[in-house]
Amino acid sequence: MHPNLELNLCIINGYPKSSRDKLDAANVVQAHDLYIDFFRRYAPKAHIDVLYIADPGTSLPTGANIL
Repeated sequence: MHPNLELNLCIINGYPKSSRDKLDAANVVQAHDLYIDFFRRYAPKAHIDVLYIADPGTSLPTGANIL
């Protein structure tokens, strides 16, 4: 991966908040954080959003589209 790529990425996390809280309490790295770390290392110019799809009321950010 070229380090100068300016990617726009959306990582979809399917864990509900209660499960994410349990993982945090157990000091387990969240799955989305593993992806963020990867992209920060290999594509540092990437813009990354995390979408918590299992949370009630979650929607795409205003003006965002999935292509």
